[in-house]
Amino acid sequence: IPQNSLPEGINCIEFGKNFNKPLGVNVLPKELVNIEFGENFNQPIMKNVMPQSIKYIKIDQFNKKLFKGSIPSSVTCLKFGKIFNKSLKNILPRKLKELQLGNYNQDLSSVIPNGVTKLHLNNIKKIKPNDIPNRVKILEFGNQFNQPLIPGIIPNTVTNLTFGYDFNQPLFLSIEKKIFIFFKKLIIKSVIPYGVKKIIIGENFNQPLAPGVFPNSITSLTFGKEFNQPLAPGVFPNSITRLTFGENFNQPLAPGVLPKSITRLTFGENFNQPFAPDVLPNNLKYLKFSKI
Repeated sequence: IPQNSLPEGINCIEFGKNFNKPLGVNVLPKELVNIEFGENFNQPIMKNVMPQSIKYIKIDQFNKKLFKGSIPSSVTCLKFGKIFNKSLKNILPRKLKELQLGNYNQDLSSVIPNGVTKLHLNNIKKIKPNDIPNRVKILEFGNQFNQPLIPGIIPNTVTNLTFGYDFNQPLFLSIEKKIFIFFKKLIIKSVIPYGVKKIIIGENFNQPLAPGVFPNSITSLTFGKEFNQPLAPGVFPNSITRLTFGENFNQPLAPGVLPKSITRLTFGENFNQPFAPDVLPNNLKYLKFSKI
């Protein structure tokens, strides 16, 4: 692309999947705000190629070394694809609020700026206490992540925590307020620590649940669309006050399955089971059938 050939008023550019040409200085418009590269782009990005107006960058299959100044100081959202795995130590701008790293497996020390509040780590294998800044509120791990999370790794500021299909490790969290945890696979006992208040199960989760998987601190539990497993007494702790089933749940409920503590109960569109005596808790204040 020749210099100064693009109109200065352009604020959003999305390159197609076949674009894989180097970009020089003064090629991109100075008022550009958003830029997305396609799956084949894998050219070096030198200092000052990106204008200081850019806020959002998405790079799919990029895997080249970046330098100080390759990413403008104005960028607040940066998303790398799955193959990027070059060191980012002291490279990323301080204004960054959202960061997505694919299969990044470099040392995380001095990588994530302190201002980041939303962080996605797909398959990181090297993570230590204090690598994740204390301002992160939304933390997402990819489907292949299955590393132990020792105390000090997950900041106390995290309110939304998502795990992928492969995660099967104990959690060590210092819970000072409500936290949302999203799971996609089988949950084993001791994975969820005591102190967690609210859990949202992923849309595709459809695994059996054994008694004891949920700590006796849970007050709200929401299942995703696909969950449709038989439930035994003792699966839900007596701390639960709000229980929501997803669209596909349609299992009979025996007495003792629903704790007496439940005050709000919601069933999805496919639920069509009779209730035997003593199935519904006496403390129930709100009952919803989505199909009706």
